[in-house]
Amino acid sequence: IIIIFMNQYTKHNTMSESSTNITDWRILTASSIEKVDFDNYSNEQARYEMWVSPTDNPQNPLIAIGLNPCGKTDDENFSRTTDNLRRIAFNNHYEGLIILNLCPVITDRASELRKKDMGLKDSAHQENLKHIRHIAERYKESDVLLCFGKAIVKQHLAGYLNDIYSVLHSTNKDRRFFRINASRNGKPYDNPPHPSRISPNTPLEPMDVEGYINELCGTDRCR
Repeated sequence: IIIIFMNQYTKHNTMSESSTNITDWRILTASSIEKVDFDNYSNEQARYEMWVSPTDNPQNPLIAIGLNPCGKTDDENFSRTTDNLRRIAFNNHYEGLIILNLCPVITDRASELRKKDMGLKDSAHQENLKHIRHIAERYKESDVLLCFGKAIVKQHLAGYLNDIYSVLHSTNKDRRFFRINASRNGKPYDNPPHPSRISPNTPLEPMDVEGYINELCGTDRCR
């Protein structure tokens, strides 16, 4: 299994040439993810990409858009989230997984995002868009799974989503967007469900991202 973390000091050649190919990525478990060496970005304030792939050149990866990276190896929620996303990608016949985020600033508490310096967040957001555009241009046919949960509203990140959607849509106007088809007490979630506490066998459903953004932001589309 190849797991690569990208930070602001990493060039955009996203997969290592020396990576080892493993054909069956079902063997990766949550416990093994917790043992991954995070030292290559532990002193940084942001993480822009996380790749989980059975090969060094996945042909059909699922692009997942989460909320933000927590950046801890001993965080139970982080390992569950990553493992569930990996299983969702595998169960839906994708050949790899690329995890991106609405906000790349590292914190293990989503509630802390609002307290982060706006200069840091805005600077990280612009760098984030560069990484996302590079991936979107490389994988023009890849589907996108939105899975950031309800915190997008509380953390005022709808404008970031609008920018990210514009980049992804501009590279392929027919690109498919999905959300996890889950409900709570029989009622659909208002926002794309977070994968940490949802069965990886839960099906995906198409998502009207532009309509969702308009509902969040109104006709000005968060600008």
